[in-house]
Amino acid sequence: MVNLIWLAGPISGLLVQPTVGVISDRSTNRWGRRRPFIIAGAVFIVIAMLLLSNAKDLGNLIGDSPSSHFYAILIAIFGFWLLDLSNNTMAGPCRALLVDLAPHEQQSVGNSLFSFMLGFGNLSGYFIGTINWRKYVPFMNSSLRVVFLIAIMILVICISITVCSIKEIPLTKEETKKRKNPFVQLAHGIYFMPKPMARLCVTTFFAWIGWFTFFLYITTWVAINIYHGNPTAPENSKELVLFEAGVRAGALGLICNSIVNMLTSIFLPFLIKRVGIR
Repeated sequence: MVNLIWLAGPISGLLVQPTVGVISDRSTNRWGRRRPFIIAGAVFIVIAMLLLSNAKDLGNLIGDSPSSHFYAILIAIFGFWLLDLSNNTMAGPCRALLVDLAPHEQQSVGNSLFSFMLGFGNLSGYFIGTINWRKYVPFMNSSLRVVFLIAIMILVICISITVCSIKEIPLTKEETKKRKNPFVQLAHGIYFMPKPMARLCVTTFFAWIGWFTFFLYITTWVAINIYHGNPTAPENSKELVLFEAGVRAGALGLICNSIVNMLTSIFLPFLIKRVGIR
């Protein structure tokens, strides 16, 4: 079931990001090409996180019983898919915004900062996940709910700063008419792709297979195999407490991974200048 849920990522990345990119490239919205999609994606991310963090309670309201959580599972699945689709809706325009606004000579620095902030965001998220929030905020009844609430607040603050501090110049209808069909350009680019780029795509394909295999199961693996916890154990039982502690320990390992990513993103441009991109 978990694997089927995670299919949302590849599907939305394959379909949503290119589609949103094409539509935003040709958008004549008076608020700009990217900002409307960034705001819309953020709004639906907030809705999705609220559904995920409250799936169990919402399921109980609808009709779940102590022995069956059918509605809670449905709500969680819907919230996860909505989260992934919304994230891809927002991520593409955010990357494109960097390309739109940064001059050519600052593109490498901009991409480096983008990667640094991704690493810092992962670091912060994993760090928040290592804390036993139920101990410090007992009235929330769930560490997961606190983590999602913090994530929502950070998202709203960061997106508000982004959309309020930038100035996009909207495209005119005449400018969009001059642009070639992006889907045709995409197909043309794939068909006539240079061999080095094709090899890079193959490398990226297998790298992502390895990364997601690791990423999906690392915290659960630590919680079950190292801490000997049980995710299906009764509430407040020793096995469930051990499982939650193992998940936090796995998140601590991912913090180290994020630190390495951050350091690499800082020094990589300088290394490339000295030894070349190869």
